[in-house]
Amino acid sequence: MKPRRPKTTVELQSILAEAREEVLAKSHARIEEDTAWKWAARAIACHALWKETREDHWIEEAEDYRHEAIEHAAFANDGVLATVRRWIETRTG
Repeated sequence: MKPRRPKTTVELQSILAEAREEVLAKSHARIEEDTAWKWAARAIACHALWKETREDHWIEEAEDYRHEAIEHAAFANDGVLATVRRWIETRTG
């Protein structure tokens, strides 16, 4: 994998502006929930890639992303953790 170049000042300013907008518009719990779903989707996608290719790095990434999804879901509103877990399990089981 080709190394990424460092972010430019303009790119970092854009990221910061997006983050500021997000924290002004959403609650902490909503940010955690949205983040949990994104990590869960990554876990499912990597698991599917592992099933297609049997390349070990995909299953390792799937597990890392699953952990992130569960961690973020735990900080979201009630019910999110169980729902995120179930979504991952039904698509990777």
